[in-house]
Amino acid sequence: MIRSFFIVIVVFLWVPHRSSAQVLTIPQQQVDTEREYIRANQLKLIGKTDEALKIFEEIVRKDKRNHAAFYEIARIYEAKQDWLNAEKAIANAVRINPREPWYFVKQVDILEEQNKLDAAAKVFEDLIPLKPDQQALYTRWAQILTNAGQYEKAIDVLNEEEARFGKNLGITEAKVSIYKKEGKKEEVI
Repeated sequence: MIRSFFIVIVVFLWVPHRSSAQVLTIPQQQVDTEREYIRANQLKLIGKTDEALKIFEEIVRKDKRNHAAFYEIARIYEAKQDWLNAEKAIANAVRINPREPWYFVKQVDILEEQNKLDAAAKVFEDLIPLKPDQQALYTRWAQILTNAGQYEKAIDVLNEEEARFGKNLGITEAKVSIYKKEGKKEEVI
């Protein structure tokens, strides 16, 4: 056994290796953009958000399809409570990359913070298909609908959550709370 293992190693080392790997050339502009993106995030992490914001804004000025930079811009404006600019930036990120669930979640955060509950609830119509197995999203959606006074839609979402994940105390309590707000005592019982 040891002898055959040794032979395999010797043969492996002796046989010349030929690789069919291709060299990937990345355009310098892309390398520069990545470098700037990393630098902006470093600045953000050490609290130099204004400098980071300038870099991210320069990135999107040069590359209007850079959804990640728009997301970071939205996060900075959100931290500054500049809701209008945060909302515009995250809308751009979502428009450019509508397959990224985190962008939708951030959009909900920003809209909810501005008390734009109807708009925040509508975002879930695009978000849920991306993450249908995230129960917390259904719960949050129902809560936002409830806060917006859209009780029937909130009940529909809770029913959908219950059908997908099963009955639980949290869903039941949410439904009871909504029925009480609507004055539907017969539903509570």
